Amino acid sequence: MLTTIAEDLATLSRETDIFFRYGGDEFVICMPETSLGKTKSITERLLAKVDTKNIVTPKGDSLHVTLSIGLAEFPKHGINLEQLIEASDKAMYIAKKSGRNCIREA
Repeated sequence: MLTTIAEDLATLSRETDIFFRYGGDEFVICMPETSLGKTKSITERLLAKVDTKNIVTPKGDSLHVTLSIGLAEFPKHGINLEQLIEASDKAMYIAKKSGRNCIREA
């Protein structure tokens, strides 16, 4: 599942973007010089792409994966990486509590 999500991130990322796994099933995507509106547009495409997939487990079970995405923008939500990750993490948990498969801004 994580490999599939990482592959989708890679296809939607630009050369300037940096993404990495952060914790168990979380990813961080750094999009330098990208407005919050543009970031939201990119993450909406990611949501749509993942929503159409059924991931098959090694046992043959089919999984439908949902994403909960939290967005934060420099310097609006933080002035360093730690603050931005904290702000986006809080927004992600709000997305999870909102029913999952959605995007929330910090």
